[in-house]
Amino acid sequence: MAREAGEVRAVAIYATNLGQSAILTGEYERAEALSQEAREQFSRLGDRNGLAEIERQFAFLALTQNHLDRAEKHCVKVILDLQERAEVVGIDTALEIQASVAAARGENGRAARIWGGVAGYREASGVPWIPDERAMIEPHIEAARARLEEAVWQEEREK
Repeated sequence: MAREAGEVRAVAIYATNLGQSAILTGEYERAEALSQEAREQFSRLGDRNGLAEIERQFAFLALTQNHLDRAEKHCVKVILDLQERAEVVGIDTALEIQASVAAARGENGRAARIWGGVAGYREASGVPWIPDERAMIEPHIEAARARLEEAVWQEEREK
């Protein structure tokens, strides 16, 4: 209905949300197609915040498929874009994905430091974790934490 009505923003938002749901249910081809559609619509609107959100979504999609280089590339793109525009909303999520990539590569200390920094940011700013994002990141945190001694984990998180 949104397409028929020419509601470009609504189509972009619906495609984003459906793409996120598809990632969570393991429908990766569908997630890719919906995320691409959202990217095209946000581009059409010139909506840089929407484009940053879709880049994060592509990073999550790549992470869930263990395409670490691609996930990292999307995260860097998001961080640089938000930094250029002096925006902070979304950098936390991009950093959490980046930490997950580091953990998947066996860089557990580095991952712990990044997660520690993001946790400090969340605590100071009051920005909560979005439940779906938390569900995707927590298994990576748990895996990295299990590979380090507790004292080392805590020390790295506090750096």
